[in-house]
Amino acid sequence: MAKKTINLAIKGMHCASCGLIIEKGLKKKDGIINANVNMTTEKATVIYDDAVISSDSIAKAIKEKGYGAELIEGDDTKRHEEIKKKEFERLKSLFMLSLTFAVPTVIIMLLEWFKIEIPMMGYILFVLATPVQIIVGWNFYVGAWSALKNKALTWTL
Repeated sequence: MAKKTINLAIKGMHCASCGLIIEKGLKKKDGIINANVNMTTEKATVIYDDAVISSDSIAKAIKEKGYGAELIEGDDTKRHEEIKKKEFERLKSLFMLSLTFAVPTVIIMLLEWFKIEIPMMGYILFVLATPVQIIVGWNFYVGAWSALKNKALTWTL
C-alpha cells in the first residue's frame, strides 16, 4: 500500500454542510484512507492509497458532488490565492451585473410608488429581473440541486 496525501482547492462551497457532503462522499470511495475538508480555507486534504484510486479520480468524485476541485501541489499557497482571486473577480462581475439591473428596477418601483404610470411596467420589470434571477442566481440553483442529489439540507444566507 502506497499512502499518498494530496491537497485540493475546492470551489463552490457556501456552508459547512457542503464540506460534510464532500468529506462523506470521499470517505465512501475505495482507496480513501482519510479526507478532511476545511470550508474556511476552501481546501481538502485527502490521504489515499494510490494503488486503488488516483488523484484525478478523487477530483472527479468531488466534481460529481457538484463542486469544483483543483489539485494544489504541496502547500502551494500562491496557486490557491490565485484561484481565490479568480473566484472573487467572478463574484464581483456578477454583483456588478445584478446592480446594473437592480438600480433601474428600484427606480421604476419608486416611480410607481409616486403614482407615475409606466406603460408595460410588468414586462419591463420581467426583462430586468430575469437576467439577475438566471445568471446571478445560477449558483444557488446548482447548490440546491447538488444538495438534493446528495440528500442533504443546506442553508444559504
